Amino acid sequence: MLLKPLILLKKTAPTLIGFGLIYLSFLNITEVEKQTIWNNILSANLFWVLVSLIIGILSHVSRAYRWIFLLKPLNYTPKLAVSFRAVMIGYFINLGLPRSGEVARAMTLSRYKNAPSFQKIFGTIITERIIDLILLFIVVGITCLSNTNIFLTYFKDFNVSWLQWSIAACGIIFVYLTGSYLLKFSKNSWILKIKNFFREVISAMLSIFKIESGLYFIAHTLFIWISYIAMFAIITYSLNPVPDIPWPAIALGFIAGSFAMSASSGGIGAFPIAIAAAFALYDIETTIGLAFGWIMWTSQTLMNIIIGGSALLYESLIKKQKNDKF
Repeated sequence: MLLKPLILLKKTAPTLIGFGLIYLSFLNITEVEKQTIWNNILSANLFWVLVSLIIGILSHVSRAYRWIFLLKPLNYTPKLAVSFRAVMIGYFINLGLPRSGEVARAMTLSRYKNAPSFQKIFGTIITERIIDLILLFIVVGITCLSNTNIFLTYFKDFNVSWLQWSIAACGIIFVYLTGSYLLKFSKNSWILKIKNFFREVISAMLSIFKIESGLYFIAHTLFIWISYIAMFAIITYSLNPVPDIPWPAIALGFIAGSFAMSASSGGIGAFPIAIAAAFALYDIETTIGLAFGWIMWTSQTLMNIIIGGSALLYESLIKKQKNDKF
């Protein structure tokens, strides 16, 4: 009896957290500031919002095309339209169930005729995520170097020492090594099934070393991440008047927003707060940060709902045994 409420709580918690964050973000600001934020949103230059959306769509198309390179070593080459629909369905599902989009994306493609197994397709998606994580860390590293004084001041204000970071890192490594040891020698049937599942996933991940068009894969990866940063930065020009936000602040806001997306369903509530907090380190008004965050989040979320929702509807209407023609 207790299991169903826990499952329901797990599904609804990210959304509840998001609405809680929205409430908290407006709790400590005045009515005048609330009106200023609303006016900034209403007076946004839609041309620049549209430009940001177009760049976002192009990045998703590039991601769908890049995915095909990872699927080719598995002797499967889907149409770009099929790959794009699966990618957008993944984004759409993530809005309601965080971290479920990758599963939905793999399931969508695995239903097609002659497609590899779910595990192998899922492995290519994990490979993508690892590559994107590496790119994210590179962007984080560059951002940290360009914001050194900001971070040092922050750590000093909150009494965060390098010793605390080292202890936390050692604790994570210890848990990882202990878990790996237990999994390696366990004979439990469930553990063995999990190990077999991950063997297939890892096998598919290694397919990256069999890519023939490696330069094209790298080019698409760079294009995707340049597009992410560009569509974020362009939102600056949608505000009226256009605020003077330095590039280090934009980079920091981009990183903060990227991590905030996993804090609640689709980043609702968390994304604008993260942007405002990052901009505040550069003495940029909270009203500008929150307006920027809400314009960016709303436009991208609506795009994912419209395109991803349409893709999901299309997939549900076509025949179960698909032939990859559309």
